[in-house]
Amino acid sequence: MVNPRAVQDAFLTFESDATLLTIVRHGQQDVPTWGKFDPSDWSDPPLSALGLQQADALGEAFANVQFDCLVSSSMIRARQTADAIAKHHDIEAIPRIEALNEVGAHRSHTTGAEPATREDPDVWAARIERFIAQPRWHDIPGGETGPELRERIVPVFEDLLEKHAGGHVVVVCHGGVMNAYLAHILDWDGDMLFLPAHTSYSTVRAKGSKRVIQSINERCHLNAEGLVSF
Repeated sequence: MVNPRAVQDAFLTFESDATLLTIVRHGQQDVPTWGKFDPSDWSDPPLSALGLQQADALGEAFANVQFDCLVSSSMIRARQTADAIAKHHDIEAIPRIEALNEVGAHRSHTTGAEPATREDPDVWAARIERFIAQPRWHDIPGGETGPELRERIVPVFEDLLEKHAGGHVVVVCHGGVMNAYLAHILDWDGDMLFLPAHTSYSTVRAKGSKRVIQSINERCHLNAEGLVSF
């Protein structure tokens, strides 16, 4: 049997000077009801009424959590979610980092047109079938690929960990971004490990070049209030 202490050491359990990284997904965004799909309607919406409730529940849950750094992407839904945390900590200015924005799907999309109308129906159906079987961003035409997303976001996380070594960093961003960084840690070449709940959070411990995932998709603050959505 492996020495139990060795197992704990492998995951930085007792390393008091390890850095804690908490990655939060934004609350539910206010998007159109299902029907015609125009990606421009989904690009940067604010939080929905439910999303605001989720953000408030997250803020309450983090009210007594100590951290050294709170940042968000520059997208409205992430900013509003980060604000809900900040108001319990007397923080006035939160750095908004554009490089942490969600994956740029349908970047070449023309407003008002459904992406499915730009390709042969059979080609589009095949894309959707592949994405459902194994979600990969390169199956979305005119968008950012998984490797491109990682190239954009990984340096941001690593810079934050370096600047706040030994502390606690809270990053409010997006499901695609969260998945990309966790996949990077696991050295996995896929794009989506899991579907994070709105305002769920995942945690990473870091020391030196070592990165270990501590938890994924935590949402107890939502379960008690019946606020879970994906």
